[in-house]
Amino acid sequence: MNILNVITKVRIGLILLVMFLISSTAWAVPTPSPVKYLDENGETKTITNYIELTGDESPDDPMFKNGGWFVVKGEVTYDEVQGNYLPFELQIDKDWNRLGPDVNLILADGAKLTVKNEDYDMSFRNLAVYAQSTGENMGKFEVYAKNSTAIDVFNAFTVYGGSVKAVSEESDGIWAREIVINGGIVDAAGTSSADYSGCGIYASDENVIVNGGSVTAAGFRGILGSGGIEINGGDVDATATGVSDEYNFSYAIGSWYDVNVNGGSLTVHAKDKSSYGVYVSGSVAHLNAGEVFADGEGSGFAARPSCSSSGVELAGATVTTNRYTYIDDLGPKSDFFVKVAVNVLYTDGEGNVFEGSIFKWDDLVGEFIDKLDVVAGKTLRPVKPNIVVTQDGEGKIHAEINGNYIGEDDFIITDRIEVDEVKFERDFTTEGYSTIVLPFNIKTSLLVGVDSVLSFDGIVLDENKKKAVAMQVVWEKSMEEVELQAYTPYMIKMSDKSLEILGSVVLETTRDAVTEKDGWEFRGTYSFMKWTEDSPDLGRVYGFAASSEGDVSVGQFVKIAAGASIRPLRAYLIHNVPSTVRANGYYANRNVASIKDELPEQMNVIIVGKDKNGEEHTTVIGQFNTRSGEFRANNVKRMYDLKGRPVNKDARKVRGAYYRKNLLH
Repeated sequence: MNILNVITKVRIGLILLVMFLISSTAWAVPTPSPVKYLDENGETKTITNYIELTGDESPDDPMFKNGGWFVVKGEVTYDEVQGNYLPFELQIDKDWNRLGPDVNLILADGAKLTVKNEDYDMSFRNLAVYAQSTGENMGKFEVYAKNSTAIDVFNAFTVYGGSVKAVSEESDGIWAREIVINGGIVDAAGTSSADYSGCGIYASDENVIVNGGSVTAAGFRGILGSGGIEINGGDVDATATGVSDEYNFSYAIGSWYDVNVNGGSLTVHAKDKSSYGVYVSGSVAHLNAGEVFADGEGSGFAARPSCSSSGVELAGATVTTNRYTYIDDLGPKSDFFVKVAVNVLYTDGEGNVFEGSIFKWDDLVGEFIDKLDVVAGKTLRPVKPNIVVTQDGEGKIHAEINGNYIGEDDFIITDRIEVDEVKFERDFTTEGYSTIVLPFNIKTSLLVGVDSVLSFDGIVLDENKKKAVAMQVVWEKSMEEVELQAYTPYMIKMSDKSLEILGSVVLETTRDAVTEKDGWEFRGTYSFMKWTEDSPDLGRVYGFAASSEGDVSVGQFVKIAAGASIRPLRAYLIHNVPSTVRANGYYANRNVASIKDELPEQMNVIIVGKDKNGEEHTTVIGQFNTRSGEFRANNVKRMYDLKGRPVNKDARKVRGAYYRKNLLH
């Protein structure tokens, strides 16, 4: 073969190969780099089949009709005035079937998608927004509309994360049949026009549901959920900006179906005299948990009875409002109510306790109850059960002990329960000593906020030959740890106003909490106790004084009078009266009244401890300031709580302690 021909063929082959490689490279479709996002459970997922929005797409691109997964990286802006708009538009066929688009939008960290619409109505069949993180760097999606709704979704608008802002100058900020916010930040503002009263957030057919995140909404109506409103978590802030020409009253949050606050916080403002904070029409605002603050120039809460009863039910949330009212433009105020739910007790923090109906008018039976003026402008807090034990999704058991309980149920545990975590809720003083009973053994090294622990050591004579209460040092910070015993009454000195318990404990079955010595008992309490004129032990009972009054000094054990009260898991001192005593070798009855007369009105407390050399020494703590609300003695014939505040005589029971959903008997 001619060598020249061979060389020529080789050259031609190389040229063809190079041309093929070049053409193959030109024709290849690049594979998008994987993008991560947080799903509905907060778990990180990865997607590769997506379209990146860049701001220079053709409005005729089929992707805007078909929908799918879209990602925004960096800053991208669509401005209709500049001739560049984001052309998502609801697709409807000849039979009025909604065909799309269904859009899943991922906001990358640091990204910002800005949409400015003059007349164009950007709309979706379904829209879901995701983010890559939950911190300050999460992506943003901001829509500003002049003559249309900012975010318009025919079916469901769902936010899983990211920052979403929707502002309309003449309509709703966000409109959808259903709106669900699971996390992120949502800020929506609507504005009323001549023929439309704009809402910040408006679910036209179903619920507005907030499970988490931060939500801010403002408009003629801040948030309107035609099918109801449900707040399970997160922080919601809604504002009614004022009435419009079309309607003579407005509200910050409202529905024609029930409004349920099951957790999180709800803050509402109404800025016009005909505006209301929370509004329900023929339905009920169930305030089950969380924090609710409702302020309105018209009223914080308003109900409009229609075909069915309407009102407000306090069922576990902490509620603050300026007033409750009804709207009677449809007729009389029958079936309007403000009430406390069954088996729930509320207090206003001033010693007043509420249960049952606060306001009720029923034309059928002619019943009328009106205490609205009593609760207006106050913060009403639920009285929690004395102990609640729950199990989480990971199988861990948690106990919450309510040391501020003012109901009448006993603190009772029938079976030993090992719990992984215990929360002891009680307000302590740091200025003196408090009495306490714990339902579990615990090492002092696992108690945070405690400086020292004392136990009852009997009645002694002080240097003035007067009876005094001797308390033995069990532990203080300079000592090695010791184990405190369940159901043993102690006195403790706190360095913090709250007691934190580290690690797991075993809740022991309830038993007598008594330390007895020489005819005296330091006795623990298991329920809210109050003494009346008819109490058989009156005159033999001493409480640890929380404040000075008359001849009573702070830090003394004081003989109580009728009207005194004490909460559970605290302790008081009582002198036992034997039925007979030895006299001249014989047993004889002794008059109880004479023993009461012999007892002093008050006794100082003497602490018996040891110095560095092991020698015993005593300290009088009668002058310590113990303004802890531990105990209150008062000669006025009224009922008092532990801070000396008068308690409404209608106080009732919050029954039981709960383990999961089972009542502990």
